[in-house]
Amino acid sequence: MQVEALRSKANEGRVNSPLTRFEAIAAHIWRCAARAWAGDGGKEIRLGMSVEFRSRIGLPKSYLGNAVLDVVACCASGQLVSQPLGQAAGKLREALKKVDGEYLENTCGFLKGVQDLSCFQDQEQEQMSRRKVLVTSWLTLELEGVDFGWGKEASVVPVEYGHAGECLIQNDKARSGSVVVVVCLQDSHIQPFTDFFLQY
Repeated sequence: MQVEALRSKANEGRVNSPLTRFEAIAAHIWRCAARAWAGDGGKEIRLGMSVEFRSRIGLPKSYLGNAVLDVVACCASGQLVSQPLGQAAGKLREALKKVDGEYLENTCGFLKGVQDLSCFQDQEQEQMSRRKVLVTSWLTLELEGVDFGWGKEASVVPVEYGHAGECLIQNDKARSGSVVVVVCLQDSHIQPFTDFFLQY
C-alpha cells in the first residue's frame, strides 16, 4: 500500500492538523468495507478502535497492565462511500479526540454499575447484522527483534482473528515505510474489498 499517497489524499483541503497515517489507513479500510458490504446506503457502519490512554491521563511509568479503551465512530454506509476519504478520517479523529480523563472516568463509572459485562461481547450473528469494522494498529508497537532466547522472529501475528470486520495494521518489516493490512471478511466480500482497497 502506498501509505504516503493515501495520507496525502486524506489530507486534501486540510490546512491545520494533518491526519496521521493510522487515521488515513483506518478510514480507507472503513470505506472499503462499507462498499464491499454494499446494500442499504442508510445502514450504519461502525468503526471500532482500541485507544491507548496511558499518555492521555498521565499514568505513572511504573503502571503495569493494559490501559486501553474501545472507541466507536459511526456513519451511514451511503455517506461513508460518497464522501471523500478525508471526511471519513475526520469522523474517526472526532471519535479518538473524545478519549480524555473525563471520558475515561464516565466510562469506568458506567462499567462499574454493570452486573454482567458479557452483554458487551460481539456475538457472530449480531456482528453480521450490525456491520462493524474493528481496526487494531500495531504501527507503534516495537515487536521486531524481541528475543525470547531462540533467535530472530520469523513473523509476529495475532493469535486469533476470526470475526468479519476485524483488521490489523502493522509495519511491513520486509519493506521500509510500508504497512501490512490483515482483514478478516466473509468469502463473498474479499474480492470487492480488495478491488476497492487498491483503487484509493
